[in-house]
Amino acid sequence: FLPRGAGERKTLLVAAATTASVLVFFESPNRLAAVLKELASELQDPEVAVCRELTKLHEEVVRGRASELAGRFAGTRGECTVVVRIGPKANDDLAEVRAYMSEMQRAGARRAGAAAEAARRFTVGREAAYAMWDES
Repeated sequence: FLPRGAGERKTLLVAAATTASVLVFFESPNRLAAVLKELASELQDPEVAVCRELTKLHEEVVRGRASELAGRFAGTRGECTVVVRIGPKANDDLAEVRAYMSEMQRAGARRAGAAAEAARRFTVGREAAYAMWDES
């Protein structure tokens, strides 16, 4: 479960999104709409899946952007699990990726392996990391 306070919740979500490519958490049905709105504003409206009543008779999985689903789940009931897909990072972190790729090239690493590891480590597209090899 995420913290109850909005400030703590936002801080935790933003911090977790810097290192993860997927977030999974349980949420109270009473706070679900508010959390989806916070995801939309703090994490650039990511793709989410809201899973209600998993393994039960009225199981429901709804996918979409956080902003789209916030209205739908206002006043919902039941146990809720939220899965958030964190997209690639913005270009402001690419300098770190370029430095990593340059370091791997000097160390004699293979281009494809270095790009795959950079994509995993920095949450950027593998193709973008692969292209940075030539910039070194």
